[in-house]
Amino acid sequence: MIDNPAEAAAFEQRIKQQQATLPIANVAPAKLRPYQEECIAKCIEALTERGVKKQAVSLPVGSGKTVVFANLLQKVPDPKPGASKVLVLAHRKELLDQARNQIRRAAPHLRVGMDGGGEKEPKDLSAFDVIVASVPALGSSRSKRLFKYDVNEFKLIIIDEAHHAAAQTYIRILDHFGVWNEDSHMMVWGCSATLRRMDALSLGQVFNEVVYERGFLEMIQDGHLCDFTLKTLCTSTDLSHVSSHSGDYALGALADTINTPDRNAAIVDGWLKASAAADHGGAPRRLSTLVFAATIEHVEELCAAFQARGVDARYLHSRSTADFAARRELVEEFRQGKFPVLVNCGILTEGTDIPNIDCIILARPTRSGILYQQMLGRGLRLHHAKSDCLVIDVVDLHIKADLVTVPSLLGLDPRFVVHDSATSFTHLANIAGKVIADGLAHQVMSESEARDIAEREELGDKGDGALVVDPMQYLELASDVMCAPLPGADGRGGGALAEGESGAELLHVGDAAALVARDMLKRAAGGIDAADLSRIRTRNNWFFIKAGVLGLQLPNQELLMVDCTACTAPCN
Repeated sequence: MIDNPAEAAAFEQRIKQQQATLPIANVAPAKLRPYQEECIAKCIEALTERGVKKQAVSLPVGSGKTVVFANLLQKVPDPKPGASKVLVLAHRKELLDQARNQIRRAAPHLRVGMDGGGEKEPKDLSAFDVIVASVPALGSSRSKRLFKYDVNEFKLIIIDEAHHAAAQTYIRILDHFGVWNEDSHMMVWGCSATLRRMDALSLGQVFNEVVYERGFLEMIQDGHLCDFTLKTLCTSTDLSHVSSHSGDYALGALADTINTPDRNAAIVDGWLKASAAADHGGAPRRLSTLVFAATIEHVEELCAAFQARGVDARYLHSRSTADFAARRELVEEFRQGKFPVLVNCGILTEGTDIPNIDCIILARPTRSGILYQQMLGRGLRLHHAKSDCLVIDVVDLHIKADLVTVPSLLGLDPRFVVHDSATSFTHLANIAGKVIADGLAHQVMSESEARDIAEREELGDKGDGALVVDPMQYLELASDVMCAPLPGADGRGGGALAEGESGAELLHVGDAAALVARDMLKRAAGGIDAADLSRIRTRNNWFFIKAGVLGLQLPNQELLMVDCTACTAPCN
């Protein structure tokens, strides 16, 4: 704290001069998209009307999470006099810079400082309204920086890439601010593309509620993310003997298995055939391809394989350049399209905004849905020079069905192969919907009416081998795919309800939606009354009926799903 008024005034003036010279794009604050405005409104509502102070938001990569929190922080009310500051936490230099710049665009009247990330430690936090801080710098057990943060001056902690928030470095920071105390005035807000795939223990340890969520498919269908086409590249590399570490493949053993001349050459050949040749099958030439490899050695040897075929490929990893400015220059040249292929490992997985990427090569097998979606999402940002993103999914031989692939994100077997590189993600989602619906119909709907499920729920196991069936246990499909409507004039396939009539949303998995009158559902369910109707809900508020009994013309008449939460009145 600077006690001398003259020194304090001089220090604040220097801060303003430094902020005025910081590099930042000369653009006006971006107009918020409708879902961003909705997200902010939901967060403020949850805070002010329901008292939810530890909030999480799940938005896919490319949806503008930084834009959301840069605008949100201005709307969070001061919980008590003097508590007006905001702390933004991120774990990498790129994320810190991105957050600082975006906040300055969205709120130029706020004074934004940096703590960590290669910046000199600020002497006086009172000169700032928002501090963007490095988690390793603040949360390390050896760091003393945290002690200069006065809890009573802060109202909000924002955690970027919040799926890391259960790590001890984050917990140490949150402990300092006393966020676990029932009478704490602090709000904690976290956002991640893969938050909903965290294990429940870690999520509940930090956040009380996921207050807003949108998925890949929904964002693609609404035109906020670009669609991608998929090409499966199958190899003869056997992953069955690769050891595991922390739920994923052990990197050393994985690299020993996959970093071979044959596999690397096959990846380059696959890219040349599917992506590079402008006249190959009418496919457009891909100008900016980002490749994800497993280790440093794999990065360098895979890059060399591209170069051996005459491709101007560069690589980036933790030891390729110790100079952050040189790393940033390499990424900027790739962003400007000065070379077509960039191979990396562990650097461009999170927080990198390169919207011109029009091809992703997933050359690094993983069992982690979080890591896979982070890699995949690098290519889904909208850009004027691309209509879609080509995803080349390198799939090796594996015995267990735990390898993450694009089909597995949709609930299909990881070994589901897409040979046609013109297959889009939205089309694949429809395929997945039909395949899974047929599978569910075979496994679950052995009887012809939903009343049969109701009876099983009511009667349970009588000892004759019949089990209580929860259809959701067979469904590994993401919620955004389940709810995908068939595009149309109003986005629905059903008719309007009569005045004063309540209804529920009825969905065919992956294909179509209709708003159906509640009494129609009761008739379809075999004439059971409202009280019985409520009993056939599953733990996720879904139940299943045969499409034919509703007389609806849908692509697959085997199985429909009803979301009871969409009813305008309770069923009982």
